[in-house]
Amino acid sequence: MSSENATLVDEAGRSDEVTISGVGKPPEQVPIWIVRSGGDLYVRSYRGPTGRWYRSVREAGQAMLGIGGRQLEVRVEPVGDHEQAAINAAYLQKYGHYGPAYIGPMTSEDVVSTTLRLVPQ
Repeated sequence: MSSENATLVDEAGRSDEVTISGVGKPPEQVPIWIVRSGGDLYVRSYRGPTGRWYRSVREAGQAMLGIGGRQLEVRVEPVGDHEQAAINAAYLQKYGHYGPAYIGPMTSEDVVSTTLRLVPQ
């Protein structure tokens, strides 16, 4: 990974909000919550599997992240059940201060099923 991409990954892991959009089409940038666990970046669809951005990037297998005015192209990969506990903990640690009305859905079964690993290109 280039040093610029490594910097963007670090920024994404620290940022409260990042945007995500599809690649190769007019981008609809959607704000997302992103976490870092075990060195990797993860994202979930707050709207569950029916979320439009989620369906789009899952189908394409790639996405663009908007981080502080810069872009990072990533490959998206589904995540196994064995990784979910650590990812839930990362969401709770980073976003728990928003309270149960927001963090509750992000750790619900339906939303957890949409977890994607983001791998910088």
